[in-house]
Amino acid sequence: MKTILVPTDFSDAARNASEYAIEYAKQFGYKLLLCHVYHLPVISVPEEPLLVLEDPKVYRKNHLQSLREEASFLSKNNQVEIDCRAVEGFAVDEILAMEQEIAPALIIMGMETEGSLSELIIGSIATDVIRKSKTPILLVPEKSQFKKMDKIALAYDYKIDQDVRILEPLKELIKESQAKFYIVNVGKKDPEEDAIKAIAGIKIENYFSDIEFTTHFTESDDFTTGINSFIQSAAISLIVMIPHKHNFLERLFKESHTKKIAFHTNIPLLTLPDTSS
Repeated sequence: MKTILVPTDFSDAARNASEYAIEYAKQFGYKLLLCHVYHLPVISVPEEPLLVLEDPKVYRKNHLQSLREEASFLSKNNQVEIDCRAVEGFAVDEILAMEQEIAPALIIMGMETEGSLSELIIGSIATDVIRKSKTPILLVPEKSQFKKMDKIALAYDYKIDQDVRILEPLKELIKESQAKFYIVNVGKKDPEEDAIKAIAGIKIENYFSDIEFTTHFTESDDFTTGINSFIQSAAISLIVMIPHKHNFLERLFKESHTKKIAFHTNIPLLTLPDTSS
């Protein structure tokens, strides 16, 4: 049985992501590993060793108990297997260590949407995990409720050297969900770029030859505005991206707080790891 790794900090956004993960697991027959990473409370005194304020064993026991209570709440009336793990350490390191150990099919994390997408449930942790993870990550807005994935859109940049095999998890999801599939590109018309996109387009069309899909090219000077417009007009239920190491974060997570940016429409975002780089 495939596993979904669900980090939580017990916030409202994390609870919503966990509830989303439960529904996802029910639909596709997965189990959950609910995890919480904590720090021991310490006092730093100059020229003295760090003073730990709590018994580490008791502190871990208390966090694990809170995690089990969360799992009990989530599993109520749901036939989904949930394992729990509470560990002391740095969140990103421990999440990645668990990823390497259990090889989950998916990591689901929550995100706040009152400000910008850079305000995730655990600060910059989600963006750091996205940068380093080899697993697809589903970011769930705090007000997003699970619904059948009937329309999935891939925001694709048509790089001619892109290894389309990194889209395999998406292909599996489309087949499992039987969702309508859209490939959308945002940008300005440019003869040279259009020629490159045409060649790259042949590769992706061949890759998805066993799946019905439509392609859309949206003209916009602003990437997030163009994507957001398409999401709304097509009533998309899930948006998918390949977060290339730098430009993804620059274009998406570092947008101005004063702008209405993509995914404030409470649409989950699935990121696929660029394992070819």
